[in-house]
Amino acid sequence: MFPLLKLDVPKLRFDPLDSSQVDVDKLKGLQRFGPYKSAIDPRLAFVFPKGSSSQANILFRALRSGVGYFKGMPTTFRMPLANDDVLPVSKFEIRDSFTDQDREKAYTDAVGEALSDSAKDANLFVILHPRTPKWKEDGPYYGCKDLLLSKGIVSQSVTFDLLDNSDQFSWSAANIALAIHCKLGGTPWVAATGLGLSHVVIAVGRSETVDPISRNRKRFVAFSTVLTNHGQFCFSNIGTGVYDESNYLESLTTVVRSALAEGLNRNGSVQFVAVHMSKDFNYAEMEAVRRGVVNSESRPIRPVFLKVGDEERFFLVDKETDSGVPKRGTKIVLSEAESIIYTEGRDDLKAWKNRQPSIIRVKRYGDLSAAEDVSAANDAERDILALSQVNFRGFNSASRPAPLVYSELISRIVSRGVAIPAGELQNRMWFL
Repeated sequence: MFPLLKLDVPKLRFDPLDSSQVDVDKLKGLQRFGPYKSAIDPRLAFVFPKGSSSQANILFRALRSGVGYFKGMPTTFRMPLANDDVLPVSKFEIRDSFTDQDREKAYTDAVGEALSDSAKDANLFVILHPRTPKWKEDGPYYGCKDLLLSKGIVSQSVTFDLLDNSDQFSWSAANIALAIHCKLGGTPWVAATGLGLSHVVIAVGRSETVDPISRNRKRFVAFSTVLTNHGQFCFSNIGTGVYDESNYLESLTTVVRSALAEGLNRNGSVQFVAVHMSKDFNYAEMEAVRRGVVNSESRPIRPVFLKVGDEERFFLVDKETDSGVPKRGTKIVLSEAESIIYTEGRDDLKAWKNRQPSIIRVKRYGDLSAAEDVSAANDAERDILALSQVNFRGFNSASRPAPLVYSELISRIVSRGVAIPAGELQNRMWFL
């Protein structure tokens, strides 16, 4: 028999100074209190080909005034949005005969021209484009995103298929606005854990480029993201691409060491650091991460190392309910160092009725030498549940821990060989 525990599910907090501004509902809390941290005022460039102005107008009106249950960016996110805040980039065309490569070139040429002309002052590009299957690497979405990121500019993709489907768009508009808010430096909400700023979380990952012919790994990039234990994003840290595994391990150590130093510099009162590693990290990678923390020149601080990933093999059946699904926050202790946590449960039936509930497996790496280390490990593991409410992928997205989600998104983008410039961009959630 495995012991079961019930973790407290934190509410969401919408103000850094007033602890009473909390809610259990993400959208209702935003509309009532506004965001935890405001974004910069939007200056949007709408990129769309000739003949698509009607779809662009649909999107603009929804972002400004709302659609369905979404009340618009000014009301929900306290972000001003008027006609003068949107710049059209639309002096190009695409034809039915165009290949994916042709469409990508038409869009990227238009964006490149706009960057040196009419839209040079835009702080976010909204790319309206035909839908391209995710497995295809050519097309307007990736082409424009890669180009803009290399210039230090964030973008948001919206497909014509979505805009032409009024039912689907009516609930997707809020998620589009959420992404724009985050990419422009805002924090919609954090988890009200009650712990104070007790620790920072460093999520460590890798990105690999694979040779399309031999299928051999040929390029490695180590990276990290740093968050507070409440889930507020601090910054990302992207290492240099290397072509040898030993160099990759050295780069991994360097990335962790620099992330820790900067994280402690920004959050000087924290008591320990929780390091989240990908579930497929091997022993050599985990040791490289450990060296980056233990041998750091930063002030001494207690580390907790966790491997975090989706649980695909085990599940729990609650015989006392019709659905058989446990409540959110149910923790099953597999061993002293390993457990699985239901970050969603029967409380969330409406949110995941068309998919499986989210279950996260957590395994601690390393020994705990003192009672205070045990306490730190318990806090870090408990915050897996809190961090699952702040990944900002959407109001009804799967409740997976933000560090895990962010690592996956960054890995996908960096694997394309995009160089993310250092600077202000790394202080924003450019990868959403």
